[in-house]
Amino acid sequence: MDNTIKSPCNECPFTKTSLRGWLGGENVKDTIDCVNKEIDFSCHKTREDDKTLSYCKGYLIFAKKLGKLPKYNHSLTNALSDISLEEVDKSQVMGYREFINHHTL
Repeated sequence: MDNTIKSPCNECPFTKTSLRGWLGGENVKDTIDCVNKEIDFSCHKTREDDKTLSYCKGYLIFAKKLGKLPKYNHSLTNALSDISLEEVDKSQVMGYREFINHHTL
């Protein structure tokens, strides 16, 4: 991944303002598996054209909320280290249970 988007957008599936059940073609289990398996998760705004993919800020904050400490993905480790606990606390990003409830229809 090239860099990280500065803040989650209102459409970000990890935020409380996102459309219920919308995960951009993914499902709840697979999305949470991305965190557990240390898979890079790009921002949906950088997927649509030829821009360099960027980490989804909502994904990074969500992973930090879950206490994820990557062991194998050094790029993800570096991106998560840039997220402060203050930023996590102030964010509109959901926690684990809230995410599941929000996106399970």
